[in-house]
Amino acid sequence: MNKKTTTFIFIAFSIFYAHTTKASHIAGGDLTYTCLGGNQYQLNLNLFVDCLGFDPGATQTITCTSTCGGSVTANVNVTNPGGTEISQLCPAQIGNSTCSGGALPGMWVFNYTGIVTLAPPCDTWTTSWTTCCRNAAIVNLVSPSGFGSYIEATLNSATDSCNNSPSFTSQPIPYVCQGQLVNYNYGVVEPDGDSLYFSLINAMDAGGTMLAYSAGYSATVPIPGIVIDPNTGQLTFTPMTLGSFVVVVLVEEYDAAGNLIGTVMRDIQFIVQSCSNIVPDPAPTAGAITGMTGTAVQSGPYQIEMCEGADFTFTATYTDSDAADSLSIVTNILSVLPGATITFSGTNPLTVVISWIAPGGSAGTNTNFSVTVNDGACPVMGQQTFVYDVNVNPRTLGGPDQIICGTQTATLVGTGGNIFTWNVISGPPMVVGTNFSCNPCDNPIASPASTTVYEVVSDLSGTCVNRDTVTVTVVADFSYTTAQSASTSCLLQPIQFNATSTPGGAYTYSWSPPTYLDNITISNPTATISSPGTYTYYVQITSSLGCVKT
Repeated sequence: MNKKTTTFIFIAFSIFYAHTTKASHIAGGDLTYTCLGGNQYQLNLNLFVDCLGFDPGATQTITCTSTCGGSVTANVNVTNPGGTEISQLCPAQIGNSTCSGGALPGMWVFNYTGIVTLAPPCDTWTTSWTTCCRNAAIVNLVSPSGFGSYIEATLNSATDSCNNSPSFTSQPIPYVCQGQLVNYNYGVVEPDGDSLYFSLINAMDAGGTMLAYSAGYSATVPIPGIVIDPNTGQLTFTPMTLGSFVVVVLVEEYDAAGNLIGTVMRDIQFIVQSCSNIVPDPAPTAGAITGMTGTAVQSGPYQIEMCEGADFTFTATYTDSDAADSLSIVTNILSVLPGATITFSGTNPLTVVISWIAPGGSAGTNTNFSVTVNDGACPVMGQQTFVYDVNVNPRTLGGPDQIICGTQTATLVGTGGNIFTWNVISGPPMVVGTNFSCNPCDNPIASPASTTVYEVVSDLSGTCVNRDTVTVTVVADFSYTTAQSASTSCLLQPIQFNATSTPGGAYTYSWSPPTYLDNITISNPTATISSPGTYTYYVQITSSLGCVKT
């Protein structure tokens, strides 16, 4: 309902500056993109900079070329001037990093974004960034300081007109311990749920020129003994040589039909150091799924199989042989499994309880998540990463149960299949065109006169069920009126709103937006407005039976 309304005008603009980059202390980076529609993309460049270096500046230049003849140059602007410290140090020592003038190893991340139009759609557009020069201390490249860094991302916009690339969430410049097992994961999040394939590729110079590796090293073996899981991106190795090692990963993105729709890469250094600290216990000693409950099935120590609509709760316990270490975790689970819950207890061992319900439409999406355990050791924290593989299979779902009243209708949502046939289990008979909009169809609109249980059956085949039930509960209707004490006022002059529901009874109220209101959960809040303008307020009223009106 309308009360006082205001109109705000937001003006978005971009300012680009020319900039010449020096970067001998840039230790790595990645380049990703987000589709905005209409062939526009937001480019996201992350640069990881040794704090002994310098600020790489307010802008960076991204070159965009296509195999269809398109070409454009985009400037991306820094969003965190001065950088954000990401040093792998314990909290007590973070102030002693080189970022703050201390002696401990320090690292910044600089985030750049900008918008570019990539037209016409083409398979393939390549966006790239380059700079000179690499760190002379790199062990596994020949004459590294004589060559630059090169990062690219590709998109096949003729195949997918609005794809969002995967993005990286893990510690970008990991410090690892000589002679100790390393489990590292890039923490990749894929917002569109497409399939991902991981591989190690050659480090590159400007223009994508392949760099030469030192004897005993290669693009696929940049650290002796390193192995990458092509499905999860998990790196496993035990480093024996001290120094800095460049490792470059390529992430390929495929749609449901198996078409390549884009790639991203991350070029970073692993710093191998001599440690007195023992890093957290690795798999399979720690982190395995235990005590799992719910309708999902545990298929391995770190694997779960489930159908859409199924749920799980499991416990994972992380340990460290240094009894005095206090463990904590960083995870991308909330980005990968929306709606998941995670709780913690203890410090060493650290016990974590994870729960999730697989929603309709989550089958076939990228549902691997990672948990990185930090031991809090000073000055440089030890880490160990665990990957959990959640494989969601399609099942037929009819959507959530609903409550309606009066002239309201319920839109049912069939997922998990291609053909959806609806039946009445209990309640008034279905009359297509009268109280049910279509059948068979995936999203019918139901308007039963009384409470009705519907069953949906699909053509889905496989291990998960192809039917579900949905209850549409019909409850008593109510009406309401609204009033306000004034339609105009001076600043700070109170205005009383009032919503009256009929028949009388217990109702709940929710007013929005909450700005200037003294209470958003009562029937008669007061607005005391301190800024000139015109405002609109809305109220949502819910009866004791669950009937909702706005």
